[in-house]
Amino acid sequence: MNKIVNYTLAIFSVLLLVVAVLIFRPVPIVTEDKAITEISVGIGVFMNQGNILRN
Repeated sequence: MNKIVNYTLAIFSVLLLVVAVLIFRPVPIVTEDKAITEISVGIGVFMNQGNILRN
């Protein structure tokens, strides 16, 4: 009986930790979109430089 309680508490604490990390992530989801946008802008600038060099 005591082992079952310990296993239940261990599983519950791990699940609680996972939920807490997902809710209180230090990195918000918006920064991923921002990083993708910055990479796209960098690629666009790089492509424009290539076009300028061809002209």
